[in-house]
Amino acid sequence: MQEWGDFVAVAWEIWKAKSQCLFGSPNQDVNKLSERAISFVGSHKEACVQLAVSDKKLPDKWISLLSGKFKVNFDGAKLRDWGHVWGFMARDGDGRVRMAGVKQGPGFLDPSLEKARACIFAIRNLLRSG
Repeated sequence: MQEWGDFVAVAWEIWKAKSQCLFGSPNQDVNKLSERAISFVGSHKEACVQLAVSDKKLPDKWISLLSGKFKVNFDGAKLRDWGHVWGFMARDGDGRVRMAGVKQGPGFLDPSLEKARACIFAIRNLLRSG
């Protein structure tokens, strides 16, 4: 299980670094991605152990705070010199993926505008599906 946490953290750091490079704000040394990610996982586990040792109890399972609701994550990015890509994922209150979508197209506007367009893409698809 330790390896899985490290893998997920490293994958997240790679995705974040890619986005920062694409949008012109690379502010961290990419050669140390895995070190930062694995350090983060270690710090998180240490915090959980400290919490467990204290009087507070860790929950046995994840408890939904959004029962009957959906959480939607979306993003837009530049696709080489050709265009843009938008994507979204909608999860229910139990964390299950209920819908996802991706769309590529020509042209690229400002990064914040592409993110807004990705949001509209997600909302339109979700409304169409009810």
